[in-house]
Amino acid sequence: APRAVEPLLRWLSREPDDADARHLLADHYLGRGQDEDAREQLEILIRQTPNDVVALNNLAWLLRETDKDRAEQLAVQARAIAPDNPAVADTLGTILLANGKVAEALAALKRAATALPDDRSVQGHYAEALRRVEGSR
Repeated sequence: APRAVEPLLRWLSREPDDADARHLLADHYLGRGQDEDAREQLEILIRQTPNDVVALNNLAWLLRETDKDRAEQLAVQARAIAPDNPAVADTLGTILLANGKVAEALAALKRAATALPDDRSVQGHYAEALRRVEGSR
């Protein structure tokens, strides 16, 4: 419901530095497919807390098709902060694959797929990287 976020918006107007509330709002927008609204909240989070791995990762994912260079830069930054996070490895690998960096993508996606063997999405990304490697031989 559109009105569901009104209390959160009111709260953030009074407490704009509340990162937890801003994360909730960004997640709400992401879940509803409101990418521009989510992007706005994630950009604010990154300005406020530049090392916020979740915000960096989610913004990188959102930008993977519209701003590939920035998406890759954000994903690399997230990996530098959280090198063992499989969700970050998946995002980075998917972006690298889209940017034609197949070998780097394969390494990142293998780490993610190994860490998350039951995640179909991650396994699908890894399978696509393997397919691309096989296709280039």
